[in-house]
Order: sequence, then structure tokens, then C-alpha cells
Amino acid sequence: MSSRTTRIDIYDKRENKITAVAVEQLGSQLFTLTEYVGPYFSVRQGEVFKTRLNKDGQHELLSVLKGDKYTERVFLSPVIYEESIYRPVADEIAKQGGYLDIRFDHAIVVVLPRTSTFDPVQLFLQYNMEANEV
Repeated sequence: MSSRTTRIDIYDKRENKITAVAVEQLGSQLFTLTEYVGPYFSVRQGEVFKTRLNKDGQHELLSVLKGDKYTERVFLSPVIYEESIYRPVADEIAKQGGYLDIRFDHAIVVVLPRTSTFDPVQLFLQYNMEANEV
């Protein structure tokens, strides 16, 4: 960590979890994420985001102001599906401006534009797919 970098706890209300991250403070409520946190965190390295302090003294994530145009959601499936099942699901996600990626047979990664309101869970249910978001 450089001298301009500090660590803060961020509470993400959408994901209902707290993550300690390294940031560079740009203003009283503005930060840039300076480290890779992982695919499950809603802010990516280099993105500028806005927070507010909650009653527990944690920074509550309000919005990502500048950064990646896409968001990634990861699901785990206990079943390995045939390509004939994944293909129409991937086609539907592509119509929404995103894409589907299968990793290690059981991890289903859905990448969608950050502004999308499309719910891949409903699509999985439509095709009788078992998948739990992580």
C-alpha cells in the first residue's frame, strides 16, 4: 500500500456484506479502489465510487460513479448441464447486451451491463436450471 492508500470497511447493502478494501480517498465521500478484491465485490479495481458513513462507522456503498460498464454475477450449480441447455440461456443473455461464461463446469458467470434490470435467476428457472448465487 502506498502512502496515499488506506483501508476502509465497505458495507454493500445490495449484497448485505462488509468488505475491507484498499482505497485512495478523492474527497469526503469519493474513493478509488486500488486493489483487486475479487469477482464477488461490486466495485472493481480503478473504479470511482461514492459512500456514506452508516451508524456503525462503516462506509456504505452508494454508487459507482466511473468505471466498468458491466457487472458480473456468479452462480454455482450442482448439476453439469449440456450445451443444448446453456445455448438458449446464453442467447437470451446476449439479447440483453451481456454474455454467459461457464467456469469449471459448475460456476455460471453472467455478465450484464451495469444498467440492466434483467434477472438471470428467472431465466434459469424458465429452463429448469439449478443455480445458487454466491
